[in-house]
Amino acid sequence: MDFVKKCVQSHVDKLLEFRGRYDKQDYPLKVIKNLFYDLYTDKKTWTMFMNIVGTQQFTDHDKAWDYLMTVRRKIQLEEVHPNLENFLKQDDPITQSLNFSSYISKIESAKNGDNKEIENIEYAYIFYELVSDFVFRWESIGLMDKHADEACYIATEMLPGDANFESFENVFKTFSKIAGLYLAGQNATTGKNFGLYTPISPLW
Repeated sequence: MDFVKKCVQSHVDKLLEFRGRYDKQDYPLKVIKNLFYDLYTDKKTWTMFMNIVGTQQFTDHDKAWDYLMTVRRKIQLEEVHPNLENFLKQDDPITQSLNFSSYISKIESAKNGDNKEIENIEYAYIFYELVSDFVFRWESIGLMDKHADEACYIATEMLPGDANFESFENVFKTFSKIAGLYLAGQNATTGKNFGLYTPISPLW
């Protein structure tokens, strides 16, 4: 799927940009902070999406995308950017199994030259940013009055049998499963292997 390939490549390119911008010891923390900046935005955008999905309807996907992007940027600037450090300090969770504190030991090892932890952090960045891409695309299609299941298939070309869209937790879990299949696994419908993830060369 071209959309997925472009997303993965864009996140690899962003990591390479970060590698060129930050000192090696600062790099792991900067990657995770950037990731959580986006994930906190996703969670707050979800709340806004649930408030507008029944009232704002579009027939053109580009217009739906632009509208939701405007909402997302407003949330980033007004709610997430000024509060990010507090969110991280308080360890506000993204989901029940995803929070900033779970990366602290990985960051410490990575900044001291552990290339395996560098790879783990970079994979997490690519993985969860792809989940973020899926959630946003699914939401934008949902603004076109599409059923959640149909919007999932349009957005990702997959629909897991256990897909659930009743809460942010379940939406995130559903698209995490799909992201995992694209990065390293197999399409349950076609049996096609994707394997879109390739590690970046060692940092140290």
